[in-house]
Amino acid sequence: MKRSCIVSVMMQYSLLDRRPEEEMFELLKSNQTGVLARGSLAKGLLAGKPSSAYLDYHVEAVRKMQDSLEHIAPSPGISLK
Repeated sequence: MKRSCIVSVMMQYSLLDRRPEEEMFELLKSNQTGVLARGSLAKGLLAGKPSSAYLDYHVEAVRKMQDSLEHIAPSPGISLK
């Protein structure tokens, strides 16, 4: 990184894929490099798509995350009230 002019890196990052937290964020921060997150909705699983296996998560684990999100934000979209 010190030999390049890199200013940002695009990587997959979501509630179901938090690997960048473990492997990359500190390195990028220490080199003042930004992150462009992709896949933040985990193939739609975090936005209302029916449960299915994702990465190392079984269907039940994905459903549990979906239920947790539904409890926090019961309907999609932004409320302006």
